[in-house]
Amino acid sequence: MTLLGAIQTYIDRKRAGGILFEKAAKDLRSFSKEVGDVPLDTIRPTQILDFLNGPRTSTVTWRVKFNLLKYFFEHWTARGMIDASPMPRNRPPVPRTFVPYVYTRNALPTHPHRA
Repeated sequence: MTLLGAIQTYIDRKRAGGILFEKAAKDLRSFSKEVGDVPLDTIRPTQILDFLNGPRTSTVTWRVKFNLLKYFFEHWTARGMIDASPMPRNRPPVPRTFVPYVYTRNALPTHPHRA
């Protein structure tokens, strides 16, 4: 099975199950345009990374697309269309830069407009 056929079948199944799949369908089609309509079993992790690391891709978008492709390839692996998922490793989590500070009652800032 080729990538484009697998994508269309996957989209059709999602929609038949009542899932609104517009953004995900667009992302899968973009992946197909980048990789080409190649057989599913020829897709390599480097091709997936090239797609995920595209220009102007935020960390959140990267993870959304990663999970979409992960589920897509798991779907076809479970159905015996490919032997193993070609997914690369996930990015490690981004360290949090925000450190919350919890004020004690005595340390609450005073506001001139409050009585």
